Amino acid sequence: MDEELQSFMDTMLHLHTEQKMDALARHMADDSLSLEHRLSVLDALLRQRELWLAFVFALSLEATGHQHWLISLSLSFGGLLYGSRSEHTRAIPLLREQCQGFAIEQREQAFTIISAVMADQIRLRASEPNAEKDMVYLLEICKAVIPSLRTWFDWTASVPDVTPETLRQQKIAAAPPTLYPLPANRRPRRVVLSMPDSYFVHRLQTAMLTYGYQVTVRYISGGSGTDLLVDPISVIKLCQMTGAELLVLRADQMMAHLILFHAMLIRLRQLMPDLKIMLVSIDSWTLQAGLEGERPIISIDPFYVRVLSLLDGIWESDSPFLETWNLPVFSNKVLHAPLPHAGHIGPPDPPMLARMSYIGSVHSTVHWHRSFWQLATRLLNVPVEYQQHSFVDTAGFAKKESEESMKGVHSLITYNNHKAFIHRSTVIVNLTRKPNLACIVTNRSFEVPLNGALLVQEFAPGMHHYFTPGEHYLEFRSVAELSAIARFIAEHPEDAEEIRRCGSAFAREHYSDEKLIGYLDKFLWP
Repeated sequence: MDEELQSFMDTMLHLHTEQKMDALARHMADDSLSLEHRLSVLDALLRQRELWLAFVFALSLEATGHQHWLISLSLSFGGLLYGSRSEHTRAIPLLREQCQGFAIEQREQAFTIISAVMADQIRLRASEPNAEKDMVYLLEICKAVIPSLRTWFDWTASVPDVTPETLRQQKIAAAPPTLYPLPANRRPRRVVLSMPDSYFVHRLQTAMLTYGYQVTVRYISGGSGTDLLVDPISVIKLCQMTGAELLVLRADQMMAHLILFHAMLIRLRQLMPDLKIMLVSIDSWTLQAGLEGERPIISIDPFYVRVLSLLDGIWESDSPFLETWNLPVFSNKVLHAPLPHAGHIGPPDPPMLARMSYIGSVHSTVHWHRSFWQLATRLLNVPVEYQQHSFVDTAGFAKKESEESMKGVHSLITYNNHKAFIHRSTVIVNLTRKPNLACIVTNRSFEVPLNGALLVQEFAPGMHHYFTPGEHYLEFRSVAELSAIARFIAEHPEDAEEIRRCGSAFAREHYSDEKLIGYLDKFLWP
């Protein structure tokens, strides 16, 4: 966006509605402005969720003989939201045609706009009792712009057959999961966990203590000013005082204060050259830019690479097949395994229920597409019960009153309640798609089988690194395939029960806390 246009948008978006309309009318009347300039204004209006202004502007542009996907997109949203369904209906097929054959830049532009508008609409409609019809129309707009949504939410697709034989073929086609070696002998290694107080650190601490490690926890503050200087210095002193053999850091905390942590790592390397330093909770999928299905764009800041080069390892599980891992800085430094779960509730002993349960933020403004799964399963009568996360409100935001329940001694109690719900539910649907539409392996991918439930998961390539589809869990790519799985569970309960038990046994055998710390031990001290 050029400076003149940026100035115009900054000025207009701070005006009252009537003043905005006047400013936009004057802009539209300026014959010296090019179509490209006007389309840039339309793009900015959509990104700012000024849908009424975008609708009026698009009607004006169309009236003067212009056609463009931004115009059609504005008309489709505006026609739906402002009582002109004929405009919406007319714009959809034209929008779909105009979006065919998009270049990567156009796809990302359109996706960014759709995501901004949908995040707003999901938030506004989350509590409306009669929003279902509008959600169907909103989905049609998204499907016109994003081709993959047409497959996921195809109302007319035939439900495929899922049988014991088709699952057997699926197992044969899949590569076996990767199994890691364990150390020949355990040593009571001295560990410092330096990270914010959350259930992650308590899960790690519990597992390491059970394994026999000697663990000291240093909670990193979330403050600013002198806190940022005190934390790295205190971590260095603590590692020296305890004679630490391993220091574990959280990625998000390190990324927030990268320069300070870089200095801390350099100093630790000087003072304690034998100390192993491990990074956990890295959202690996964010290391590659671009939408799902495109050639990945690997763009990592050179300074970040310098920091990562000082580490002995990165512990990640969400994207084991990421092309980023082929970069030299990651060579032999990535442990692809889940973080420990501080035990599990039990084996798959409750009788398996006919319905499936989903636990999570259904109306998340970040994962806005998840609301369409709830819509699709309801319209197609797929038996999925949606359960909002206990520490998330109905709009998908963390509840302030429950933040303390995810810290300190309370965190494992809260987490155990969550695991107990999984255990009782017996069949759990897991949606894995992130904001860029990439499907990853999530924490839930391991929690479900570990706690004795049948995992029914949205297809994520990385899962095949850990489990075998059709043998340890069931995977789906569309609402039609999810419907087929529901029918399979109802018609072949004994076979579904066998998958449930096999997945649970495999998870508890290979991804128990003891095994995971053993993998870490062997990885760092081969």
